[in-house]
This record gives sequence, C-alpha cells and structure tokens, in this order.
Amino acid sequence: MTERDGAGERHAPLVAGVLLALPTLIAHYLPMSDLPLHEGVVGILRHYGDPAYFPPDLYRLNLGHGNQLFHVVAWALSYAVGTIWAVKLVIAATQVAIFCAGARFADHLGRTRWAAVLLAPLALGFTYYWGLVANLVGFAAFLWALPALDRAAADPTPRRMAGACGLLVLLFFAHESVFVTAAGFAAMLALAQPLDRKKTPLRLAPVAFAPAFLGLYYLWSLRFFTRGQVKPPMAFTPFWQKISFLPNVLFGSHDLPAQLMLLGLSLAAVGVLLAARIRSKETAAEPAGPNARLLERLQRFVLRYRFEGTALAFLAAFVVFPFQWNGATLVYERFVGPAWALFVITAAPRGPAPRIAKLAAAVLPLGILLLSWPQFVDADRTFTNLDRVITEIPKNSSVALVSVDRPVFRTRVYSASVGPARTVADRGGRMALSLTISPLSPVQIRPEYRWDEFDVRTLLNGSRALMPSHDLERFGWVIAQSREPEVRDIIIEAFKPDAELVAQHGEWLLLRSTHPQVPLTTGDKLPPRGTETILDRVRYLAVMRYRMQHPEDPAPLVP
Repeated sequence: MTERDGAGERHAPLVAGVLLALPTLIAHYLPMSDLPLHEGVVGILRHYGDPAYFPPDLYRLNLGHGNQLFHVVAWALSYAVGTIWAVKLVIAATQVAIFCAGARFADHLGRTRWAAVLLAPLALGFTYYWGLVANLVGFAAFLWALPALDRAAADPTPRRMAGACGLLVLLFFAHESVFVTAAGFAAMLALAQPLDRKKTPLRLAPVAFAPAFLGLYYLWSLRFFTRGQVKPPMAFTPFWQKISFLPNVLFGSHDLPAQLMLLGLSLAAVGVLLAARIRSKETAAEPAGPNARLLERLQRFVLRYRFEGTALAFLAAFVVFPFQWNGATLVYERFVGPAWALFVITAAPRGPAPRIAKLAAAVLPLGILLLSWPQFVDADRTFTNLDRVITEIPKNSSVALVSVDRPVFRTRVYSASVGPARTVADRGGRMALSLTISPLSPVQIRPEYRWDEFDVRTLLNGSRALMPSHDLERFGWVIAQSREPEVRDIIIEAFKPDAELVAQHGEWLLLRSTHPQVPLTTGDKLPPRGTETILDRVRYLAVMRYRMQHPEDPAPLVP
C-alpha cells in the first residue's frame, strides 16, 4: 500500500468483511445447504464417546485427511460455545479472513486495497449458499499463502522453503484443490527463475515435497475408505451453459436480473481499475535485452504475469472440469472464485484507485448484503421451527428425513431440506443423511454398522426413496418437510400405519415409527422386492385426492 493511501483504503477490506459476516452471526441458522451435514460431524466429535449420545463403538475417529481444517477448528470451539455457534464463528471468521487475505495479497503486489473489497462474492455468494465450507476456508488460506510462496521463490532460503512446505500442508487440510494449485504455482515460479546452483534446488523443494506428501497420504488413507460410497458417473456441462451460469457461480441462484446487476457493477469496478493500471504504463522491473535468449524472455514474461497466469489456469479448470466427478458435485464451479480473486487484484493499479472504482467497490458488498438478507430471514425462521421439532426427539435415536418440496418454489437460493442432518449434533444417535460415510470425514460410522443399501438408494433417488414398511424398523423417527400444507397432510396419511404424527412446526413434521426398533449397531438388511417408497404412497394419495376434487377429470395427475 502506498503512502498516498488513506485510512479509508487501509480499512475498507476489513469493514466489508465484517459487514458481510454480520448476518452469519445474527441469524439463528444460516442459508447454507450443506452446513447441517458439517455441523453434524462437529457434533459427533464434540460428544464422541458419550453413551448418552451414541452407542459404544458406533463411530470411529478418522482424523488426518484433507479438507478437515474447518471441522477441527469448530470442534475445538464447540466445547466453549456449542456446535451452532462454533460453526457460525468459524464461517464468520473465514468471511473476514477472505478480505484480509486479499488485502495482504494486494499489499504484496503494491496494488490498491480497494480491489480486495471486490472479493465480496467469495465471502457471500455461490460457495456460501451451497455450504461448501472447506472451499471457503481454502479461498482464505490460498490468498494468504500466495505472498509467502512468492517471496520464498524470489529469495529462497532453507527456512523460507521449509515454511513454504508447511504452508502446503495447511492448504491440504483447508482444501485439497488449493493444495494442488499452490504446488503448481510453486513449480511455475521455480521454472521461471534463472537456473542457479544453490537457489534452484531450494526453489524445487516444495515442488518435490507436494507429490511425495500426497503419495504417502493416499497410501496411508486407503485403509479408511469404506464400502457403499456411491460414485455417480462423471457428468459434464456444455460450454455455453457454463458461460451462462457464470453470474450464478459468483453470486448464487438469485433472480437473473439481480445476478446481472451485481455482475455489471463488479465488472464496471474491475474495468475502471484496469484502465487506471493501463494508464499508469507499468513495465517490467528489468526488461530483457535485445540479445536475451528466448528461454530468458519467456521466463521474464511468466514471472511478470505469474498471478494472471494462475487465474487463467483456474478459468481453464472451470472450462475443462466436469460438473460431477469421483462422487463430488459442483466441481467446475469451485474454480471461479479463486480466478475472480486473482483477476480483480492484479487488475488494480499501484497508485490510488479512481473514485468511481471506490464507489462501485463500496456498493458491491452493500448490494450483496441487501440481496441476501431475505435468505437469512428465511433461514432464521425455518431452522427455528426445525429446532423445535428436533428437541422432541429422544437422545441416542435414529432419525430419517423425507423432503417432498416441489420445484415450483424458487424463493430460496439454498436448500433447507438438508436441515435435519444437524439432528445428530444435538441429539446424538445416527442420522440417515450424514457425512460419516465419507472417506474424508473426521469421524466415520464403523463399516460393520453401515446401512449401505439405504445410503445408495437415497443418494441416487433422494430422501423420497425411503421405504416406511422396511426402513422404519431401523429409524425410530422421521423429520418430513414440505412448504405446501396440502402435501404435508398427504405425507401424514402416507406414513400410516408405519408412523404417527408427533409434532408439526412450520414446514416440518415429526413422525414416530410404530415398528419395534432394532439396535443402532445393527448391520445392513435388504428390503423385500417391490417394497413401496414414501413417494409411491404420496403420489397415489395425491392422485386419489385430485380425482375426488375433480371427478370430471379422470386423468392420473402426478404431482
């Protein structure tokens, strides 16, 4: 940051981070689709080994894998503040850290800090609404690590290179994708520097460390992979559809006019910053002479545009990667955030930002905050009702969920139907929808107690594939959800005689199984052929109700 920068510019990223983190702290619960799954893991860690919450030996610790930094930090905090506040505090701190890391990166490049304010979509956008908490942590960690990796390559010492290897380990536990990217970045820097007998081996140390570390990790982790982890076939999204999804991938699934408005504001601010940079006529610090070899010219070019090149690599991954791969979804979308961060900050000038760029940068977080506020209000109300349902479930129970919400409702940019997954954090037991079947989860359900057939069936067909007459011997409780009162009435009827209604709060129903319950530490059991799913029953009852209300229309309407 230059001497001409004022206090406003110095503190603008921090103010923007605090502003966007406030709703995270204010709302009872957050509009983050997958967050209940992650809180469930944190809750199991918090009460691990407590027989009041779990049967002995139902779960086992599975620490030491990538993407676990969020869970471990929240686990430590949960002893002081409980699981809800633990995950909220880590998420809010990560939102602020994204802006602070961006400001640090801007300082490293000598760019104006106003560019870091334009990282608002990373802190409260697509990644936030989907609840991709490890990616959020990865964004902050990656931006924070870049200056250190850059300095280590420019002036390598044994101490700096050891620190670079340590940073790679931290990035691995934040999110494996940023670990791989940072290792590639370190390799690019090492190859772009002139060859030197002492310095080149030091520069290559992190490059050699990364594949060695990853290889040893995968050899060690093979014994933790469990059966039944369904890996749907790889699925690609057409290129032009990816391009049309770009506003969504940055800002979340808001209405298209709102997405375009935020995108236009962001691009206008970046355009003004880039114009100011171009007018400043920046040049390489030490241009190559006319007799320089082609390799030397190429190295200088790569060094000068190393961060822009990394941003282009992220964009290339966005274009090339599939939507679904190796069991993970939303794969290609996750590369847009880091690409945006690098492009925004490298586009900025080294001098003060133009006033119009400051104005646009200041308005962007406010616009995102105003647009997201109704989502927080909705999540606060929805999860308050859900928690009233959860408190009526006895501890150490098995709980299933059923969501029958129709696509006609598009008012949410997140999914509340995953909400019951947080039940295990508060009431213990086991939950039908859980991350404990994942090889990377910090805590796993033991293989001999897994219900793989149920996991496969519901992963492929959704929670509506629950079979009441079969599954409710294992699940003593069901949390059902629909925003349509008529559908909720049908769900209650559809569960008879296998379950009875216990409570209803808002869109949530709590039903208790009428079947004798097997122990939670029971092995898997296949359903009889032709067993009805709850969706089969709901469809049949909906058709019958429609025919009774419209006797003149015999069409078998399926909702």
